[in-house]
Amino acid sequence: MKGERRRGRGLLRAVVDDPYRKLMAIGLAVLMWFMVNNRIQKTSNPRSLPLTVVSVSAVRDRSNDELAVVLPNEQVVSRRFLDGTREIQSVEVTVTGPSYIVDAIEEEKLNLNVAREVRTAAAGDGGGDTEFLEFTAADIRREQALLKDVEIHMSPARVRLEYRIEKDIVLPLPPQDPRAIDLSIDPALESRVLRQTTRYFPQSLRVVGRGAELAKLDKRQPPLFRAILRPAGVTGNKVSATLQLVGEDLDLRIDPPATVEIELQPQTKQFTLTVPVMVDDLSLPDEQRRLYEPETPTLSVLTNISGGLLSTLTNKESGDHDALGAYVKANFRLLVPIEPPEAGGALPDRLLDRPAYLIPTGKLLSPPIDRNEYSLAEVVTVNLRRKQ
Repeated sequence: MKGERRRGRGLLRAVVDDPYRKLMAIGLAVLMWFMVNNRIQKTSNPRSLPLTVVSVSAVRDRSNDELAVVLPNEQVVSRRFLDGTREIQSVEVTVTGPSYIVDAIEEEKLNLNVAREVRTAAAGDGGGDTEFLEFTAADIRREQALLKDVEIHMSPARVRLEYRIEKDIVLPLPPQDPRAIDLSIDPALESRVLRQTTRYFPQSLRVVGRGAELAKLDKRQPPLFRAILRPAGVTGNKVSATLQLVGEDLDLRIDPPATVEIELQPQTKQFTLTVPVMVDDLSLPDEQRRLYEPETPTLSVLTNISGGLLSTLTNKESGDHDALGAYVKANFRLLVPIEPPEAGGALPDRLLDRPAYLIPTGKLLSPPIDRNEYSLAEVVTVNLRRKQ
């Protein structure tokens, strides 16, 4: 029993004796582990990165795995990526370095960028229409901190990007030469189009493409652009259409898109309506009022109807003709005003050919109907007689 106690005290003494030396030994072991771990090299699993092209302004607006070639501006337009003569859409990327860094990289998104100066193609590489640049893994920017201490490998090892440099011309809208734009109007809209209200958006037209194509455009006879105005482009009392280049042989585009907008006269339909006649004698002295009546209490007149009222009358007409008559009787009058006689004069027993005016009443007064939605299609006159 005493021997077991002595052995226990000896074990405890071995643990706690000389603590500083033991702590130093532990620290040295941890340091050696870090040193050895940093020297352990590891290669990541291959990661497939789609190839893309971005402008300088869009470099930081990305969050997906991809390898992007940064081009200086929007006038440098990419065409395709090649491995030799084979078109490719992606590359495989691996990284080699300290295992702990490689492990961290495998947990991160890889947004890799390549920045190269653009240059014109040599003779035989497209005659100036097609330019190219080539890049390898050495051209990849090491913008992510984890990439600074690793080697980057890419398969295929060398990639070729074909692109072209575009130019542009900017023309004012409306054009100085009215013939430059052909406005083709659908026959269904022709009678309603108010050409004097034509407006363009934006106020300039930018045409983009190769210099040789722009030179062809400059030599062409007008019209150079066309807009086709169809009923499908009608919104409210306006019709709009997109401007297009005339001819499909030019490799050019309008950027940004431009549109033309023209106001329309309200769509109008004629209705023959039977309208009650009402005498307006409010301008007469009180003793001369309520003395006259129309010879016919109602009159059939030809009217022009548009807007929301057109929909209402069309629905009434298609459903039940009696419904249309009842609606007109409740909501319209032919107003015949009587002017006071000259001083010392008297009104005759019959007032012939007095002009009549179509006015709304009833529900059309609340809210008030637009005055442009109704009118008489012809001059209407009414005969009045003195009441018996």
